[in-house]
Amino acid sequence: MLAELRPRAGAALVGAFALGTVGLGGVIGVAMGLDKGYGPGLAMGMTSGLSILGLGPASLLLMGAGLLDRRPAPRGLWWLAASAVALAAGLVLGISVAADKGDAAMLLSGLCVAIPPTGLFGLLGGLSLARGLAEIRAGRGPAAVEAAAALLRAEGVATFTALQARCGVEAARLPETLRVAEVGLGEAIRVDVQDGYALRASVEAEGLRRLPGVVVAAGRLTLDALGRELRAPPPVVRRWLQETAGAGRLQGAIDWGAGVVVARASGSALQDGAPCDLCGGRLTLAGKDLLRCPHCGAQVMR
Repeated sequence: MLAELRPRAGAALVGAFALGTVGLGGVIGVAMGLDKGYGPGLAMGMTSGLSILGLGPASLLLMGAGLLDRRPAPRGLWWLAASAVALAAGLVLGISVAADKGDAAMLLSGLCVAIPPTGLFGLLGGLSLARGLAEIRAGRGPAAVEAAAALLRAEGVATFTALQARCGVEAARLPETLRVAEVGLGEAIRVDVQDGYALRASVEAEGLRRLPGVVVAAGRLTLDALGRELRAPPPVVRRWLQETAGAGRLQGAIDWGAGVVVARASGSALQDGAPCDLCGGRLTLAGKDLLRCPHCGAQVMR
């Protein structure tokens, strides 16, 4: 939540300038009050300078700070601050005039001057903040979306655990976060909720393209080693193996229990009753272009 509300550098700079404006208005007010040519006196000079030259401009600057931050939640906070400062300007001005004139009605006059900007800024700020909080609760917070896009841009594939740690979003909200992150990445994101991972479409295509060559080059390797070579977690490697074998692009045997894959030379098709590449047992047909070893449970593609 804090990451979502943290102000941008440009907006923070304008906010700091607004704070400086309040201080400058107070200094000018003191100088006005100490001036012997200024009749109303020190108190009137201080409050007039603070409200007219300090708080009033500061309120407008805070509105500008909100405009510089395109995220709804921080923008709403800036505008609510502008509303509070506008109200403070009216109160200070009304109190100073009422004290000087001895007329309590002047306080109401000051408030009437402050009510229009206070109400407008407050309404805009409240609506923007409500919209931003709704986005954050739904997993569409800008900071979370940017963090997810940055992680996938750098790594290509990420588990939900890593995404949660980076984005601060619940696992149930991550699919929505990733859906919005696709815009920043400029490509689709493959999301597997059951196994808890996400990867870029280009990484998926590259992994499926390289997998047969890696298996054939190694001859025999574990699924963990295959995952390290392709830089993909075990659930992704398993799915890639299934899709590659199903498309007829991989000939060999896979022992899912032991986590081992063995390649076979192209053209050496196996038949029912042939020996298993892994244990030597007799293979049985399990479907089109698929045999299974009843002894070790290996899945063999022919």
